[in-house]
Order: sequence, then structure tokens, then C-alpha cells
Amino acid sequence: MIKRSKLAHSFLLPRKSHKDFPLGDSGRLHVQIMPPPFTSFFFRPLILCSSFCKVVVMQRVSAEEMGELERIMIEKYNVSEEALMELAGEKLAKFIGGEFSKDLKIAFILGKGGNGGDGAVCARRLNDRGFDVTVFTPYSEDELMDLTKKKFRGLEDEIKAPHFPSSNVYVDGLIGYGLNGEVREPLVEACEKINNWSSETVSIDVPTGLDVNEQKIDEKAVKPDYTVALGAVKHGVSSTNSGEIYLADIGIMQEAFNRLDLEAPSFEANNLIKAEE
Repeated sequence: MIKRSKLAHSFLLPRKSHKDFPLGDSGRLHVQIMPPPFTSFFFRPLILCSSFCKVVVMQRVSAEEMGELERIMIEKYNVSEEALMELAGEKLAKFIGGEFSKDLKIAFILGKGGNGGDGAVCARRLNDRGFDVTVFTPYSEDELMDLTKKKFRGLEDEIKAPHFPSSNVYVDGLIGYGLNGEVREPLVEACEKINNWSSETVSIDVPTGLDVNEQKIDEKAVKPDYTVALGAVKHGVSSTNSGEIYLADIGIMQEAFNRLDLEAPSFEANNLIKAEE
């Protein structure tokens, strides 16, 4: 059994099993504003009780819309891709650090693109905070995207694993909303091991194996217990294929959403938003 941090969300209701249900097709998610991980243990029942939660309706976005939101931030507001990646990694680290205790092994299984770079930043930050972290990628360094390669090179050598590691918790950062079609090698084997070896899994942004454009989930996809969406929840993400869904603020400005006629998520004091269908 996973030993959670004392700051973990102890009063969440038990999840339904999400591993064998079909993909949901709802266009919106109901969300609750959640306290940060360090919120007092004794106040959680009040914050999480439905009669006290702030519940809003949040619009999902397509892969194309998310790419455009990021482009707007980079080109119109001069926010670098690296700055967005660093903030995404920090928000992931806050969630994982609040959900799991330091005596657990946490393995990051990362891909060659931006999803892998987000995970590398998160791994570095958790390692700096004393967590037992390991990082593995099925790709060679030459195959990594330039910015992701930079983030991998910023990791301490001792936390880089040459082979797929055993772990209490896996963080799936193999591929995000850019997947088109089915999962292919070398990701198939990695997904299979995550599903078979893990006690609990956190997916970064979307589970590896979800085609956001087609809103289809591959049978070989990672089956996470948690998914931390970055900036906006993507089409196709549901509790049936993504577990408990949280949304992290990565600095996408409301003006960027407005330019695309999209409803911006309402973040308060940098809190995570917990999504409910």
C-alpha cells in the first residue's frame, strides 16, 4: 500500500475504477478549487465538502488550441518556452510532493518532447527537496528535443537510470497532447511496464496513449491514478481514462484564452483545480 504524505488529500472520496470504462465525451468538466498541498489537515473536510467547495464549469481545449495558446504566450507576451516548462515542472512538483511521502521511490518515465522536459524539471525540483527520484527515458540523448535535452543535462547523473526502474510511484511523461494515432515503440513497452509494475501513476498533462485530436484512447495507453493537466484540460481526458484530474496554472494569461474565444480557468492563489465530471 502506498504511504501517502501527511499532507495528502486524505478526505477525497474513493475513486471509481477507471481502467475499463469507455472514453467520456463531455465537452466540459465541473471543477473544484482545491487547497494547496500544505493546507492544514484539519480544514480539509470543510474545503472538500461539496457544500463548501467552489464549483465552476471549465471548457476543454483541442491540441491545436493548446498549441496556439502557447504560441500566443511566446510570440505576443514574450514568455519563453523554457519559462513555461519550468513553471509546469514546478506545479507538477508541488502536486506530487504533496501527494506522496519522501520515503517512496518516484520514477519519472519520460519522452523526447515537451512532456519529457516538464517531467525532467519536476524530477530536478523534487530531488532538490529530498525525494527519492529516478529518471528514465527510452530514447538516446541525441533523439531528445533541444530544450528537453537541456533539462535532462541539468539532472544529477546519479538519478538517471540506464534501464527501466522499479518504483512505488511512476510519473508518465512519455508523450502529451501531440500524439497522433496509436502508441508506438519504444513507448509501448514503457507503457506496459508502468501499468504492470506501478502501485500508483501520475500522468503529465494527458495519459500516454490518448489521441487528443481524435479523442480516442489506445488499448496500450498508460492507465493513471492521477492526471495533472497543464494550462487547460484537453479534449478526451476523462475520469474513465485519466483517473483523478487536476489542472495546474502554467501562466497562460486570460488574454490568450480570449483571443481564441475560450473560457479561461479561474485560478485562485495558484491553487490546483480538481476536475469533476
